[in-house]
Amino acid sequence: MLHLDVTRNMRYDRMTSRIFSQCIKPGFNCIDIGAHKGEMLKEFLRLSPTGYHQAFEPVPFMYNDLYRRFQGRAKIFPYALAAESGQAAFNFVRNAPAYSGLRQRQYAVASPDIQKIQVEVRTLDEMVPLEMPVGLIKIDVEGAEYEVIRGGVNTISRNKPIILFEFGKGASDFYGTDPGEFFDYFTHVLGMQIFSLPAFLKKCPPYSREAFIVCYESIEEYYFIALP
Repeated sequence: MLHLDVTRNMRYDRMTSRIFSQCIKPGFNCIDIGAHKGEMLKEFLRLSPTGYHQAFEPVPFMYNDLYRRFQGRAKIFPYALAAESGQAAFNFVRNAPAYSGLRQRQYAVASPDIQKIQVEVRTLDEMVPLEMPVGLIKIDVEGAEYEVIRGGVNTISRNKPIILFEFGKGASDFYGTDPGEFFDYFTHVLGMQIFSLPAFLKKCPPYSREAFIVCYESIEEYYFIALP
């Protein structure tokens, strides 16, 4: 399973890079939520060096590394994003940091070494200035994607950015997220359509509600793109 996960992640990384190259224009402002090692932030800066970019990473040593490498070219924040602000216990997976999150989830390591740390939690709406146009948002927060999106409803509704996000069984279900409700929020509240990355690149139609639920339950795909 770990081999499959790594292989699919590499495939998603390649497709994401293609999508960024197609969609990010000079001057775009982009937001990286769950910035990890900064691979996506680096792409934002390459494709839109004059844009105002924000990155969020609550794991302290990762935040410190991002700040050291990117401060002055992007705004780096040590916050987790969710639907409401406050403080929270955060599950830092020491032997698999990419799986760290506000709640525990399924892990692709046999014995996850979890350390509880306290983090500051903010909403996307309170972190994005009203005057800042947003062209693209990437969200990879190990199951809390719906929380992030609900906390950024005004920013997303105002800007209608391209959103690349992870949403998969084994992570989002630990937050009690229902895929049908998630789909309805995008379509009815945000006025956006959801595509798989291959469908977007091949210019295929977006998901129907039923197809998205089947995809989620079967784990056929777990990385998606949403567009107005």
